[in-house]
Amino acid sequence: MRRLFNRISRLEHVSAKIIRIGNVVEVDNESDRVKVKVGDGDPIDARWSSLASGAIKIRVTPSVGQVVTLICPNGGRSPSLRPAG
Repeated sequence: MRRLFNRISRLEHVSAKIIRIGNVVEVDNESDRVKVKVGDGDPIDARWSSLASGAIKIRVTPSVGQVVTLICPNGGRSPSLRPAG
């Protein structure tokens, strides 16, 4: 029973971190990466993704202060970035 409780607790912890909202605090145009401040912790390093794929790609660089959504498939610190809204 204890093992089941630990597994459920871990899943709840991970699922709570899959989608996060934060503010861009730094932009690196060379590597397509930004640092995003979420809550009181250290900024999270994230790569932003294109709005389209295929022959036509649209590149929209986030700006400092912009509110963004981080998508972390495993609940970890290797997120993909999407503009909020």
